[in-house]
Amino acid sequence: MQQHTDFNDLANRSALGVDGLERQVQAAVSKIQEMHQARDVQQTQQQEEHKALVKRKLS
Repeated sequence: MQQHTDFNDLANRSALGVDGLERQVQAAVSKIQEMHQARDVQQTQQQEEHKALVKRKLS
């Protein structure tokens, strides 16, 4: 298999061309979005737990 050094090489020299590049970029973007969503959910849960703990201590 031929090695590609960057996205431009992949788009221009790959057998899959621009379609292959688009698939790879979409997969990478989707993975990043999933990671951010998971982080946001975790942060929200931690904030809610902290609020509940503070509320119990103040009561």
